[in-house]
Parts: sequence; C-alpha cells; structure tokens
Amino acid sequence: MYKSLSLGMLKQPGGLVESVRLAAAHGFAGVDVSATQLADYEAAEGAGSVQVLLAAHGVRPGIVSRLLPGTTAVKEEEWTAAIAELPRLAAVAQGAGFSRTTSVMLPFHDTPKAACFALHVQRLKQAAPILHEFGFRLAIEYVSQKTRRAGAPHEFLYDLAGTTELLDAVGEPNLGVLLDSFHWHCAGESLADIQQLGVDRIAVVHLADAPDRPLAEQVAFERELPGEGVADLRGFCRTLAEMGYAGPVTCEPFKAFTGMTCDEALACVSQAMDSVMH
Repeated sequence: MYKSLSLGMLKQPGGLVESVRLAAAHGFAGVDVSATQLADYEAAEGAGSVQVLLAAHGVRPGIVSRLLPGTTAVKEEEWTAAIAELPRLAAVAQGAGFSRTTSVMLPFHDTPKAACFALHVQRLKQAAPILHEFGFRLAIEYVSQKTRRAGAPHEFLYDLAGTTELLDAVGEPNLGVLLDSFHWHCAGESLADIQQLGVDRIAVVHLADAPDRPLAEQVAFERELPGEGVADLRGFCRTLAEMGYAGPVTCEPFKAFTGMTCDEALACVSQAMDSVMH
C-alpha cells in the first residue's frame, strides 16, 4: 500500500499540477484528484498529458473523486446527469492511469431502510458496469458515528456488515469497500473484522485517528491525525499490509492546520502517516 495525497481532504489549496508537485515533495507516492481536474488538464495540455505529468514527478495515480456524486442517494436529476457524464469522465481518468473511485453511503435517509436499500442497489447496478468498462473499482464508504444519524427520519447502513450486505445484493465484481479507519473504529469493529472482509473487498483506504471520547459521542467531522488519537491505527495498517492490500491510503483528518504553511501541513501529515504505516 502507498500514501496518496488529497489536498482537498487536508483543506489545502491547489490544482492538479500543484497536487502532483507537493505529493512528490513530501513523500506521497500517489495523488488523489477530481475527474474535472483531469478533464480540464487534458483539454488544455492534450491527451496523455496527465500521465506525462505524473511520470515526471514519480507519482502514481491514487483515487479519482466526482466520477459519481459524493453520495449515492442524491436527488434523481443529479444522479441522472452524473450517469450521462460518467463514460466521458471515466474514459479521461482511465487514460490518465486511474482505476479507483468512491461514493459515500450516508447512514440515514428520509425513506425507510428497505426503500433506501433498493435505491442503492438500483443505482450501483447502473453505475458499476459503466465503471467496470473503463477498468474502475468503485469503493463504497460507510459512515458509522451514532451522532451522524441521530434525529434522522430513518437509519440506514452504517458498518462493515451492512456494507457487505449491500455489495452482495448488487453483485457487481468491481464494487468494494472504502475502509476508513475512523469509521471502522467508531463502529466498534476489530482487526478480525477486516480480515474477515478479505483484501479483495477493500478497494480504497482512508486514514484518520479518533479523539479520546466514548464511541457513542464521536462526531463524523472531528478527527485527529494518525497516531494522535485512540484508534489502533498501527494494528489497522499492519493488518492491511499482512493481507496484501496494495492500493492507496489517503489521510482524511478534518483538521485545521492553523498557523502552518501548506508545506508545513503536508510534512506533518506525511510524518503522521509514516508513524502508523511503518
């Protein structure tokens, strides 16, 4: 597995070129970008230009965001528009060497669980074959925090078991789990749960630590840098390495790097990731 840099997840500014440059400068082997960034760069610089840019800096493709809407259960018109654009954007991303994308499964909905489950199955059955045609794996992220679904009309899936149930119902070979260490910890899951999931089902990994508070009080957007909280991230990363996970690992701490330059923030993140990954 390899460290991949997402400037957006670290709340740092910069486009595609800056992302690649900073990844190389701070020891990230890969870079995460948006589908729009790839399409705009290739439109300006020509077909194959992204691969040239990555190779020039020794940086690998990580994850492409926004091939699909950020969450699966968006309004129908947004989903329909995204599916119409998907072949074009996926073709550009494939040409740039990328092969992984993501979608978030929110743990609540305004319809009962059965109806929401059916909607997710329908939409994933629609999107996954298109992505498969362009060599993409689609990673589904579950959101585990009890506070994130508190007060919602209806709860939906929020753990590995529920996510696996959904993937089985969809039945598409390129679907997998986005395994986020923070959600894994807050769901009360174990290293054995990761092993039981199996490496073939793990499509993408996100890394963040948990503040020192009870699981029931964890908040989705309050996290720590790896090694600064109470989650067993060393065990988490060791288990993934022993299982043979070879994909990108992206840090998503939702942390404000107050008073730091971008370079200082990225150096801090890179060091924190190394502290639990090696």
